[in-house]
Amino acid sequence: MTATDMTPPTGEERLRSRRRKFARYCLLAFAVALVAGMASGYLGALVAQGTLPRGLIYGTTAAFLLAFTWFTRDYLRRVDELDLLDNLWAGLIGFSVFFAGFPSGTACISSASLRQ
Repeated sequence: MTATDMTPPTGEERLRSRRRKFARYCLLAFAVALVAGMASGYLGALVAQGTLPRGLIYGTTAAFLLAFTWFTRDYLRRVDELDLLDNLWAGLIGFSVFFAGFPSGTACISSASLRQ
């Protein structure tokens, strides 16, 4: 063995490795969410056509919710306190925009449907 094999990684190398692992984890979570969304849409269409029983959609929804909960818990264990603080602020702003904009969007849709 050479002496370079025994030296511990520098702080920059550890940060680069940590970021690479985190990016790989986020890509995996995105791929799982994409497949779950496409599968739920496809299964929902089959249930609406009557090809699959209605109870199947409840089981798959429960499985997707469990997977989402596990990924969220795992994600929150991986981030540091600054990322967590950024996520909390982004969630607060997102919910505020959603709750401020959703009722007006619903009112526009319902008033448009009443005019017809």
